[in-house]
Formats: sequence, structure tokens, C-alpha cells
Amino acid sequence: MKHVSRRKFLKLGLLAAAMPLPASASAWLAAPERRLSFHNLHTGENLDLPYWVQGDYVPDALAEINHVLRDYRTDQDAAIDTRLVDLLDRVNAQLGTSKPFLFSSG
Repeated sequence: MKHVSRRKFLKLGLLAAAMPLPASASAWLAAPERRLSFHNLHTGENLDLPYWVQGDYVPDALAEINHVLRDYRTDQDAAIDTRLVDLLDRVNAQLGTSKPFLFSSG
């Protein structure tokens, strides 16, 4: 199996997010709220919140997402690209789930 670097994986994800949306995505675009859940395997932190409400990103929610996805070793937050956050939400929508994303690095 060929190894794909994290950087290449994220680039491919962003490329997929930029592709035209299928008809089923119109419901996703029209939704009044976009919500994500995360579980940090290192810190045990959980987060479940709407990050987009009625056509606008919620700055406080994005800050909370940045914090829970931080580098736990240095405790430094980094801004997560909203296109990646939307891609994660679209993945959940396509899979028909709202289970939290589990992650182990920041």
C-alpha cells in the first residue's frame, strides 16, 4: 500500500471540497446549521457545536474547534481552514452520521 502524506491527504480533501456538488448537496447548502463533533484522544476533550448558523460562520465556535484541535504538546492553537471544517461536515452528511471525529494529533 502506498503511503500518502498528511499534507497530500489534506490537499486532496480541499480539492474534493472545491469540486462541483452533487444534487444531494443542495440540502447541505440550504441547512440552517452546520454542526461538528470532535474527540481528542490525547486530552479526552469533547466538542459538539454548531460552527455555521444561518449562512455565517460562528467565530466563537471556530475558536473552540481550533482549541480542541490544538497541538496538545505545546498547547498552541492554529486556525483551521473553514473549507476543511466544511469538508468534514459534508463527509458526515454523506455518511448520514453525526458521530464525533476522533483525532490523535494537533
